Amino acid sequence: MSAQRSLRYKIIKYFVLVAVVPLLLVGGISYYYITQQVSAAIMARNEQLAQGLGEDLGFFLTESEVILSQIHNVLDTNQYPLGELNLLLDLIVGRSGFLESVSVTDLKGMVLFVGLKKELIEKRQDFVGLDLSGNEFFQKARRTGQSSWSDTFISIFTGKPSITLCQPFNDKMLTANLCIERISEVVRRYESGGIILSVMDRDGVLIYHSEEGLARQRFNLGRVVDLAAGGNAEKGTYRYELEGISYLGSVSSLANGGWRVLVSQPVTVAYAPADRLRIIFALGILVSVLLALGGALWVGRKVVMPITMIQEKIKDAIGGKYDQSLAEVGYDEFQELASTFRNMAKKIGDREELLVEAYAQVQSQVVFHQTMIDSIATPVFYLDSDGYFRGCNAVFAEAAGLERNKLIGRNALKAFPGLIANCVKLDIYHLAEVVGLEISEAEISFADGFVHTVMAYRQPFYDKNGNKGGIVCAYMDITARKHAEAALLQSEERLKLALDAAGLGVWSLDVQTGKGFVDERWAGILEYKVDEIVPDIEIWRKFVHPDDLVKVDQVLAEHLAGRRPFFEVEVRSQAKSGGWKWIQDRGQVVSWDDFGKPLRMAGTRKDITEIKLLGEKLRQSQKMEAIGTLAGGIAHDFNNMLNAILGYTELALLDSESGSRMEDNLNEVMIAGKRAASLVKQILAFSRQSEDGQISTPLQPVLKEALKLMRGTLPATIEIRQDIDPECGTVLADVSRIHQVIINLCTNAYHAMREHGGVLEVLLREVEVADEVIDLQPGKYARLTIRDNGEGIDQEFVDRIFEPYFTTKGLGEGTGLGLATVHGIVKGYGGVISVDSKLGEGTVFEVYLPVQPATRVDEFEAVPQEALPELVGHVMFVDDEKSLVSFGERILEKMGCRVSGFTDSVEALEAFAEDPGRFDLVITDQTMPKLTGIKLAREILVARPELPIFLITGYSDVVDKESAKAVGIKEYIEKPINVNEFAEKVKAALAGQ
Repeated sequence: MSAQRSLRYKIIKYFVLVAVVPLLLVGGISYYYITQQVSAAIMARNEQLAQGLGEDLGFFLTESEVILSQIHNVLDTNQYPLGELNLLLDLIVGRSGFLESVSVTDLKGMVLFVGLKKELIEKRQDFVGLDLSGNEFFQKARRTGQSSWSDTFISIFTGKPSITLCQPFNDKMLTANLCIERISEVVRRYESGGIILSVMDRDGVLIYHSEEGLARQRFNLGRVVDLAAGGNAEKGTYRYELEGISYLGSVSSLANGGWRVLVSQPVTVAYAPADRLRIIFALGILVSVLLALGGALWVGRKVVMPITMIQEKIKDAIGGKYDQSLAEVGYDEFQELASTFRNMAKKIGDREELLVEAYAQVQSQVVFHQTMIDSIATPVFYLDSDGYFRGCNAVFAEAAGLERNKLIGRNALKAFPGLIANCVKLDIYHLAEVVGLEISEAEISFADGFVHTVMAYRQPFYDKNGNKGGIVCAYMDITARKHAEAALLQSEERLKLALDAAGLGVWSLDVQTGKGFVDERWAGILEYKVDEIVPDIEIWRKFVHPDDLVKVDQVLAEHLAGRRPFFEVEVRSQAKSGGWKWIQDRGQVVSWDDFGKPLRMAGTRKDITEIKLLGEKLRQSQKMEAIGTLAGGIAHDFNNMLNAILGYTELALLDSESGSRMEDNLNEVMIAGKRAASLVKQILAFSRQSEDGQISTPLQPVLKEALKLMRGTLPATIEIRQDIDPECGTVLADVSRIHQVIINLCTNAYHAMREHGGVLEVLLREVEVADEVIDLQPGKYARLTIRDNGEGIDQEFVDRIFEPYFTTKGLGEGTGLGLATVHGIVKGYGGVISVDSKLGEGTVFEVYLPVQPATRVDEFEAVPQEALPELVGHVMFVDDEKSLVSFGERILEKMGCRVSGFTDSVEALEAFAEDPGRFDLVITDQTMPKLTGIKLAREILVARPELPIFLITGYSDVVDKESAKAVGIKEYIEKPINVNEFAEKVKAALAGQ
């Protein structure tokens, strides 16, 4: 083939003649040079503006640091009181144009003091106590010891852009919130036609923009500039696009705060001066191109004709006409092309016949396999080794919400954006690793829009050469099962939390077999572990106190028979340690057979020992309160009788002859009466039942009275021996409680000796404790010893003898509260109790109680009667007991007084009202009908505040000595009255003392 007839040669020749390439090259170089020059000029101008604006804004931030340093110096050099720091900081913030707040924090970041704008001062409580330690700027300032800037943020109080500056301050930190809206004043000085100014924080968020809307939106312009620059834009000129407009911008960074300044203008504006040059060059290039096109058309006319002929023959071949012939065409290249095409068409025709036959066979297999896969009710699909769909069954297509023909050949991830991505991703990512059957759970989203939990099965398939062709996946929807499992688990967890909170143990029982189940709490109530409890009702019955078994069996039988809706009992059960606990069991039948016969019960168990103990204490308290009320009433009446007995006896002694037998007899009556009065005082102390009832109590008479009571109840086989020291001092205690201690300990000794008899020894001594022994401080103590020679106590039980409900007595013989009560009383009075016992030898209890200083027990002796003083005055004597009024009249008249006696307090008040000035002294009983003594005194004192009044009482829970004095009562006298003491008080009152 000659060079002259070569198509390539002709085309090169024509285009070289036109000279398109040199022209384009020159035009392109010129255009590029001019564009670069214009760009450089624009960049230089923008960079100068950016640098200048950056310096001005840097000065703004530097000024903020200087102001904070000045605040630092002010606080450091002037030690202001802590209470004035908030006011000082308020003043600094108020005078600043851009400070929002200034606060002082400790090194842990807790705000201690804060200064605020006037309009924000009422929100100071929202700042004080705020924790700033989680902020990076705080940690950086504390770590480096230098000032640190925060990111910009919108203040929740002002709604304006703000930034925080943090600076170390001695052992504290100073933080200032700056309103950065002021930068708009600085920036606007640089604005001119076509220039757009932007200020960004360290994250690229707009702080200021010539278009205010973007700044209010806190638009992140930094990301746009960064992408345009291909990195983190800090300084230089960049080209970027924003809202479809191309801009040319220069960036300058600020040294403080990490801010950046961007000076921009639209590219169209920036390059306007070069537009005319571009038009000229464009016209020149256009002319050159037109010339080139003319040449190309001319060349094409020479070349296209043979190519068109070949194209038509190719179309015929595509239509199935492979036997083709071509006429001679002009150039050598076309001759070669025609020959090659004829050979290719013949070979394609031969191969098509073979392919049609093979395709028919393959199509038959495809239909068979597809029918088989479609018959599977579980979703199935298969992918090739690159993750593209090669097929699926109808169930999968329906679940995915796509037609099957739209899946084939598509990438699995693209075909399922957000539908079943979890399951498919799992398969694609594991294609290379899957070598056998894999099963896993996954969560997928079906076309119904709900998330389903599925069990996915994956299996690879291979081609005839053993290479992995892809993977087959099938999955089953297990959502309902998972929800049921989760609901069951949640229900069980809630039930367990509720049972734990209520302190309930759980049990169940097979009514037919007697076998059952208990949980850990059930076993723990009795101090066992679950594996230590045999799950059998007969074994459980052995824990129950024998006295309670009848009740348990009765209630259970009534419930099983349908006569009780619930099985509910309170019983005593023995713990592993041997002690007894009160248990509340509740349950009911939960299943029956077809004939209504109970099959299974379930219920709960709760430890109610503490509740029982509190109830027992409450009943005991109520019982003692009732007894105390009765005792108080008795004491009141008894005091009235004693007052008459002792009073008239003293009158008789005054009239009797000294040394006569009558005087001796009357003295004996006086001694007996005083003993009776002492006993009444003990009864009154018993009736109060409170800390106020603790009085200086001699133990000797209490012991003797208690032993007399015990002697009457103990059998003759038990001998009582007592050795009571009369010199033993008194103790500060409640008589009734001391009596309770003695009776309990003696009763305990009696139970140990009742079968064989024995000796009960009671000893009282005052001892000196020199060192801290047996939990006592050094000092004097009354030691009460109660010893028996009975059965004794096993050593393993001695340490538990004072525990509530613990008892070594036989069934039904004790509650287990007696010694626990004794222990509580003794400890409450600051004493201790100890026990020493040996089996077969007996038991010794020793009680130590602190002795009151310098107190001894005095025996009641006859006191010589002194002559009554001679007085002058008019006395009103009021008492609802006629005998006591008569006694008062005789005593007072014997002293020379004129007496007006009244048994009715209302009549007495009326008599006083007729002539208040005629009485010099009023003596009244407290407890009287209609008008009590204290009320009578109040009425009298209204008329004559200076009049002396005596209040006499045998027992009163309404008034005492202090409250009587507060009303204005001069003397508070307790019955029975001592005549000599009474006479001295009357004498003093009438004398005005």
